[in-house]
Amino acid sequence: MTFAALMLSINIKATKMRTLTIVLTAGLLAGAGTAQANDSARVHAIAAPPQPVAAAFAARFPDARDVKWKTADSKSYLAHFKTRDKKDVAYYAPNGKWQATETPVSWSWKLPPAVRKGWRNSNYAAWYIVKINKVATPDQTLYCLDVNNMPLLDDNHVFNFETEYKLYFSPDGRLVREEMQP
Repeated sequence: MTFAALMLSINIKATKMRTLTIVLTAGLLAGAGTAQANDSARVHAIAAPPQPVAAAFAARFPDARDVKWKTADSKSYLAHFKTRDKKDVAYYAPNGKWQATETPVSWSWKLPPAVRKGWRNSNYAAWYIVKINKVATPDQTLYCLDVNNMPLLDDNHVFNFETEYKLYFSPDGRLVREEMQP
């Protein structure tokens, strides 16, 4: 094969590879757009909730600022708002009944001492904390720690990046629920 024929062959293969890359990228972007459209269909912003929800929220959080409302297919209403320089989320039923409030906890050292001790004594003490929320419901208050084992090695000394959990601790430090995340 001559040098010119070899270069032409390489050029044709490179062109086909670029075309394949463009087609695959377009397909992935289209799939991502569809996934985003499906997610946004589940929870979307609204201008204002129904009157019972708005009244219950105003009574419970009179000092709330920068309130933004969302709905999950009109089955529950979410109020994203600020209080004391924290960004909280409150959940309400369509009839105005308060369901829960999530308040971020910025650092693990800001957790109650019993919760910190419960986490340190759990099987997840060496795991990386991604996010912490205080979750208050009409029945109880829990501390939710989103954790993953990102910096850990498995039995074969291979990094294991796949496992994520939501851990729920009671204020007295008991691990009451573990939820593996997809």
